[in-house]
Amino acid sequence: MSLTGIGRLRRFRAVITTSDFHKNALDYAKGVTHKIILINGPRLAELMIEYGVGVSTVRTIALKRVDSDYFEEG
Repeated sequence: MSLTGIGRLRRFRAVITTSDFHKNALDYAKGVTHKIILINGPRLAELMIEYGVGVSTVRTIALKRVDSDYFEEG
């Protein structure tokens, strides 16, 4: 996202892009007095997966470990 895009969205607290932010946009967000959260494509994907937004489970894998208490000698 360009610096112009962030300027237009100044009233919002977060700016989201599916790509990445130009260095000028990152510098601008760091320099303003009010906090702006920038979320790029990879971070957006992480948040979608973490909170189950716009994603679905394809396969679940169960991991098992040996229960050492079962094998204790008495």
